[in-house]
This record gives sequence, structure tokens and C-alpha cells, in this order.
Amino acid sequence: FAAVGMIPSMVFLASAYNYDYWIVGWTLLGFAKYLALYENDEPITTRQLADIIVTIIIGILPKIVYFPLLFPLLFLPKERLNKRQKVVIRVCAIMVVLGICAVLLAPIVTNPQAYADTRGEGVISTSGQISYIMSDPLRYIKLLFIFGFEYFSASVLGTKLQFFYYVGQGKCWGISLVILVMAAFLDRDEEHKMTVGARIAVIVGAIGAYALAATAMYLAFTEVGSDTILGVQSRYAYPLLAPLLYAIAPDKVRITGKKENWMVALVLLMSLPMIWNLNTLSVALY
Repeated sequence: FAAVGMIPSMVFLASAYNYDYWIVGWTLLGFAKYLALYENDEPITTRQLADIIVTIIIGILPKIVYFPLLFPLLFLPKERLNKRQKVVIRVCAIMVVLGICAVLLAPIVTNPQAYADTRGEGVISTSGQISYIMSDPLRYIKLLFIFGFEYFSASVLGTKLQFFYYVGQGKCWGISLVILVMAAFLDRDEEHKMTVGARIAVIVGAIGAYALAATAMYLAFTEVGSDTILGVQSRYAYPLLAPLLYAIAPDKVRITGKKENWMVALVLLMSLPMIWNLNTLSVALY
């Protein structure tokens, strides 16, 4: 989690006026609390559930398309939940989904053009884009997968880890990418008990959040009938990196020495190219 928080581009965003640091910070905190439930076999309390739900909801308020990050809560170990808690989770899930759908769909239904972003290129029509998608949903699903593989690739998302927006593109982005992967593999406990089902739920939730974010930009920012999706910036992926990497990386990776020392070293190493890049790019501006 510290490695994601120390992504150079993320640190730069946190120093500017935006909502990305809010989303990343709160959603990471909520996911960390979710993982903490797997550290023991004690019954899960209603307070713990409420804490996780409220924390993630606070985080996604600026960009509600991240609500699928709540999906893994539906697959908590049933033997550690009582009947009341199961009902509460399902009712909350239904209310959240219905409420968010209403918030997202209401402006599209009542005033489709108000949802269109005038910064987009070509003919931007939300209603026209929806009609295009519904005419062949499989074609759009294929587009989401093709675009997703490119979006999360090292050549695209990896390079943006050292992107400082109006200051410029930094170098040595490979160091940040390697550190993220290493942190996901090394930050493990031997008593880790996350099930395969929980891993799949986390991955599905993260992919669902990506699909909604991409679809939002396809509707509001991309020309009708386009074979690509415009406007999906790398910062949209930052809230998804920790859940995805944690769910994909295997358990029981053996390391020598204290794990805490390894994590501190990785985070410090993450900061070095950031400091060098910001210094180099900033000097070039004057």
C-alpha cells in the first residue's frame, strides 16, 4: 500500500488541487481493513463491516464508478458471519447499486447532452454512443478488453508512473514498476488465509471499476462509434493497483530478514527517481 501511495505521479497529484489523492487514500484504507479480516479466524463483527463499507464509500464519492470495489464484501467467509450480517451486506449492496445507478443514469436519461464533455474530439453524443453500444454489446465488450490490455500494459501505465503532467515525463519509470511488483510479492504473511474465491472477487471488482470508468469516458468524451476509448488517464488506475496486485501475487514468498526493512527499502527506492526527475524537469522550465 505504501508503494502505491509513493508512486511518483501519485505524489505529484497529491501536491495539487484534485480529488485523486482522496480516492486512492480512502479506498486503500478500506481495502487494507478488508484484508485485515483474513488475519485471524475470529467472527467478523458488524462494526468491522460497517467500518470497511463507510471507508470505501467515502473514498469513491468523488468518482462513483469505483463502487465495484465493494464487490469482494459479498464473498466474505460465511462461517464467520451471522445471519443478520449476511442480510445487512446484501441489503447494503442492493441499495448502493440502485442508488449509484440512479445517480449515473438520471442525467443521461433526462438530459443526455449535458453529460457530454465538450473537450472531446469529433461528434460527442451520449445517447448516440449508448445506441451504438446496445446495437452490438459484444463488440463493445471486446473493445473494453483490447483497450484494457493496452491501458494496463507496462508501455502505457508503466511509463505514466513517472509522469508529472504539466512539468513533463520523467525517466526510469521501470524502477517504479519493478518496486510495485516486488512489494506485492514480498508483503505477505506466512499465515495469510485469503481464499481463491476472495481473490477472484477482488479481481472482478477491480475490473468492474475499470470497465465503468472507461465506459464513462466512452460515453462522454469519445466520438460515436470510435474503435478506441479516449480520455482514460493513468491516474484512474491507481485505486485499482493495490487490489489487483495483491490478488494476483502468490503467497508464501520466502524472504530473509525482517519484512518491514524490505518494505522501507522499497519505498525509499521508489522516491529516488522521483526526486531526480522532478529536479531535472523543474530546472528545465527555467
